[in-house]
Amino acid sequence: MRPIPSGDAGLVTIPLDAAVLAHGRGESFGDVRVIDTSNRQVPYLVERASEPLSLDLTIEPVTTRPASLPSDRMLSVYRVRLPLEQLPQARVVLTTPARVFTRRVTIGVEHRPDRRRRDPWFEALATSDWAHADQESAAPALTMTIRPIEGRDVLVTVEEGDNSALALAPPRRLLPSYRLRLIRERDAALRLAYGRDDLSPPQYDLALIAPQLTGVAATEVMPGPEQTSGPASPVMLMSPQIFWGVLSLAVLVLIGLVVRLVRKSDVQSTPAT
Repeated sequence: MRPIPSGDAGLVTIPLDAAVLAHGRGESFGDVRVIDTSNRQVPYLVERASEPLSLDLTIEPVTTRPASLPSDRMLSVYRVRLPLEQLPQARVVLTTPARVFTRRVTIGVEHRPDRRRRDPWFEALATSDWAHADQESAAPALTMTIRPIEGRDVLVTVEEGDNSALALAPPRRLLPSYRLRLIRERDAALRLAYGRDDLSPPQYDLALIAPQLTGVAATEVMPGPEQTSGPASPVMLMSPQIFWGVLSLAVLVLIGLVVRLVRKSDVQSTPAT
């Protein structure tokens, strides 16, 4: 859950960052809600932005080649750290200052031994040939699409042949970019909630006038950081079944305590014979 800054009344847009895509239900947005202080939903529209969401990644060379990679090739191996787990399918963009080269590049993940394999094994997510042969111009970027993965680390291997290692700049990850479009009341204290898997996509009457709102100038409002603790409505944080189950259990415990206290009081008040 994240706070949405208050402000003037009118049409606003709320960009959805990588955290919403990773911690929510991806691009379906079935779990995304905008709520006020009374936990009432504020209707919104979802629109896809033309520019992708770009995330800067870190890259570092792996000095010891993982055992899951072939040993008969001249490989440079790099570890790329993703900012979050469970990100949707996205593009990874690699760049180099080199001008004349040809290489085969693979992005993949190393898996630990499991019931099917006794040794670590490498799964290639994408492979592409990358080449440039013009000293007077910069090499084009290499863009590769990878699917969602469980962890946050991927390996990049470069088949160097008999050449020196190809220099790589820090890569970028391009995600689909979305934003919410809604009508905000003046000084409304709103929150952006997501992360539940038991909700159906909302259906708002606002969708009926979507053509009148899409493309209209709006104020962009950036949501605050994620809040993992603090007071929140149980209706927003747990399903109704769990909520009523917990409430029923609490009532039974309370009744049991009252019965014990009453029995103890009766025993103490009974005169000795």
